[in-house]
Amino acid sequence: LLKFKNTMPELKPTRIALNGRAGSGKSVVARRLCERHGFAHASSGAICRGITAQLFGVCDRENLNKVSQAIRSIDTTLWIRAALRTQHSTRIVFDSVRYRDDAACLANEGFILWRIECPINICVERLIARGQTFTMADFDHPSEAILPSDLFTTFIKNDGRSLTEVYLEIDRAIDRIS
Repeated sequence: LLKFKNTMPELKPTRIALNGRAGSGKSVVARRLCERHGFAHASSGAICRGITAQLFGVCDRENLNKVSQAIRSIDTTLWIRAALRTQHSTRIVFDSVRYRDDAACLANEGFILWRIECPINICVERLIARGQTFTMADFDHPSEAILPSDLFTTFIKNDGRSLTEVYLEIDRAIDRIS
């Protein structure tokens, strides 16, 4: 009987929660963490977009915000718990920190918080490119509020640089915590 030595490096358990405006690149960062660093992806935003599209036939920002707020009025942590329910990995990236109480809930679950920084004009360009219906007033919604910087351990700039440059910044951030 042959035995093979596991040559894969042991991955440190890590839980990262991402914050940033709509279109800032939270999904890009989450995808990199999953594909390159072995994270499982938890997305309350994907759940909310799916429900909104199912209910209204389209996922416009106005209805998305209404659905999100309706669920939050029942339980402010329900979106988070729904997204994390199926994740049993020790390495999770959660891509939808929107409110201070989201940040507190996730921090209590052992998540470190990263902010994805992107100028609003680039966020708008990205939202248009992916066909999302929105208005500039949508950026005034409480879910788009900038959370205090002291909540975050890492800031990733996704300001129009190449994906390669953004990926390198993500990889360096992971190296610092691994």
